[in-house]
Amino acid sequence: MSVAPPFEADGPLPAARLAVEASAGTGKTYTLTALAVRFLAEQDVAISQLLVVTFTRAATHELRARVRSRLVQAHAHLAAGCPETDDDVLTAIADADEAERTRRLRRLETAVTDFDAATITTIHGFAAQVLAQAGVLIGTDLDAALVDDARDLTEVICADVLATAAVDPGLVAPLPTLSRLTSCTRLALGSADLLVLPEESDPPDPPNHLLRRLVLESVERIRDHRVRAGTRSFDDLLTELRFACRGRERTVAALSGTGTGWRSSTSSRTPTRSSGRSSTPSSPPTGPRPPWARWWWWVIRSRRSIRSGVQMSTRTWRR
Repeated sequence: MSVAPPFEADGPLPAARLAVEASAGTGKTYTLTALAVRFLAEQDVAISQLLVVTFTRAATHELRARVRSRLVQAHAHLAAGCPETDDDVLTAIADADEAERTRRLRRLETAVTDFDAATITTIHGFAAQVLAQAGVLIGTDLDAALVDDARDLTEVICADVLATAAVDPGLVAPLPTLSRLTSCTRLALGSADLLVLPEESDPPDPPNHLLRRLVLESVERIRDHRVRAGTRSFDDLLTELRFACRGRERTVAALSGTGTGWRSSTSSRTPTRSSGRSSTPSSPPTGPRPPWARWWWWVIRSRRSIRSGVQMSTRTWRR
């Protein structure tokens, strides 16, 4: 297995999509912050075109504070005439002729002044923002309230579905348990493209055919309840955004007039399972891309390496 080269935050800026795998505590936030500040200083990227996406609100607050602090620090460094420093990122930003340093100083000053225009949010916050900007053209309910009742609602609906099925005189197979129906329904709700088997045309399998019918009925009832109540769950946000992006031409047309045009995108996550090898990023999507996916996509992931204990590596690929 080939070993990916180590990633250096003060090295050449990526000109294509870049995925960085990092063990816990090795500097994901530092790397995200360094890349964001360097793109703002060294490239023609406005602060309003910066998109930083992470998993939790706490991480969002930390990233926002650290990006702004780093911008102020980089601006002060250039304004002071680039004194000697052991900070590799500041050294990289100052590594230019006098005219370019002046341009970078001006870009950093603008970025600090307009910092509130940066989009630094959670994944669900990003999904809600895009859906709101796309508006009625993708058929989303702009007034739907975001609620965290998915677990309780699923249990109630599944219990009703089971109770209805129990009095069905045409019942030809044992009913599944409530826990099994509930877990299968949650899986179906959270997986937009999940194919629930067996299909009607498959060989007879009464218990699993019944389970499939009850799962689909539960999913349909939950969605009907959401529409009538004017609510959506966190998973609904991601599912709606995915369906919106499947008709990409329509979504891009809806967003093109909103001023949204993210050119630099970063994402951070910490997976829960360990692995002894680096994973290869999935292939770039084909077809028209929404505005936030047009330029660079960095994925910073944390992983404990069974083989080496701590590892930071990169894999890059071009369109």
